Amino acid sequence: KVVKMEPKKEMKKAEKKEMKAEKKEAKAEVKAAKKEMKADEKEAKAAAGTKLKADGTPDKRYKNNAANADGPKKKDGTPDMRFKANRTGAGNKKG
Repeated sequence: KVVKMEPKKEMKKAEKKEMKAEKKEAKAEVKAAKKEMKADEKEAKAAAGTKLKADGTPDKRYKNNAANADGPKKKDGTPDMRFKANRTGAGNKKG
């Protein structure tokens, strides 16, 4: 009886190894796709004339990036932060 159990265990181990290898390949494919998407986004933004920081966000020191706010502006041309259209991010919610 012991001899009959060993082949089943070996088969299960082999199946587990195959599954792990498949998962690893799938993760690598997803990671490569995400990396490619990020590179495409960066390329598109660069083509639009925006200068980006290392983290990929627009560098606000440049005039063409500072003018991207959608809402009303103050007299000096900067976005008026009293308006929701000029605020971004989850931390700025009033409740």
